Amino acid sequence: MFIEDEYPGFPIWLNVVVMELHLDPSRSGGEFPRITLAPGQSKTLGRRAPADVIVDDPSISRRHARISMDTSGQLAVDDLGSTNGVFVNGTEQRSAYLMVGDVVRFGQVEYVLAEAT
Repeated sequence: MFIEDEYPGFPIWLNVVVMELHLDPSRSGGEFPRITLAPGQSKTLGRRAPADVIVDDPSISRRHARISMDTSGQLAVDDLGSTNGVFVNGTEQRSAYLMVGDVVRFGQVEYVLAEAT
C-alpha cells in the first residue's frame, strides 16, 4: 500500500510500502510460535525469557538468534552465538538476508518465511 492511496496529493517522494512478514513453523500442530515482523521491528528468539519469541526446544539456546526487518522490508537473521546454529536453506549462517520461501532452521526447529496474509 502506498501513502498516496490513503492520502491523495501526498508528496510522491514520501511513498512507503507497508508490509508484514512472518516465519511459520514447518511442523504442524502449532507447538512453536509464529514469528511476525513489520518494517523497523527486531525480535530475539530463544528458549526462555528475556527472548521476545520463546521456542521451547532443547536445541534452542537461551539467546539463539535475532530476526530484524529494516524500514524497506528487508528481513535478516543473525546468530547470537547459539550452540546449534542458524541454517538458511540448509547452509549454516552467522548472518543472512532472507526472502519469501526461505527455510530457516534454529537448532532443530524449522521455519518458513511467508508474506503475511
